[in-house]
Amino acid sequence: MVLTVAGANSGGNLSGMTEPVSDLVKRATAGDTDSFTELLLLFAPRAFRAAAAILGEPQEAEDAVQEGSIVAFQKIGQLRDEEAFGSWFMHIVVSKAIDLLRKRKREQNRVAALSTSPNHQSATTQTDHETTMDIVQAVEQLPINHRTVIRLYYGAGHTTPEIARMLDKPEGTVRRLLSEAYKMLRPLLEPSPHEDEVEK
Repeated sequence: MVLTVAGANSGGNLSGMTEPVSDLVKRATAGDTDSFTELLLLFAPRAFRAAAAILGEPQEAEDAVQEGSIVAFQKIGQLRDEEAFGSWFMHIVVSKAIDLLRKRKREQNRVAALSTSPNHQSATTQTDHETTMDIVQAVEQLPINHRTVIRLYYGAGHTTPEIARMLDKPEGTVRRLLSEAYKMLRPLLEPSPHEDEVEK
């Protein structure tokens, strides 16, 4: 049983809960699909926003939430702290989003390997130098781990501790990835010498 993201997007209001999360988790663990649906109504919208920040594509983010919902339903019995369902579910969905991002990157690399010729490569390089790269394009060039923390931090507005829990990494590692991402973004956003000559 999986709740569609469209249905889940109408939820997410924890303040309006009439029942503790722990009770819903206990019943969902016992096989109550209605209780699991209630949990998704509460937590899927936030997980969707995080997945969308990572992937940049709503449809792929929806896929990540759907896949994460299946995993959560299958493994909810392994959750030791019922109150931690929200962060546990978020971690599952973020992991699925990163998997989809890696899959997309592999597919893009295969297409590029098949289609790139010397002439095409030269034209692309020239275009890159003649066009100022915006922040979105720059972020796309970052390694997946760095791209993920940047999107979660700035795109979805999550804090460093939240991102650390989502990615199951120490907070120090998340801060290091953010710092390294800043350093990598700087040269990508600076005008090239060729552009400076054209402006002169």
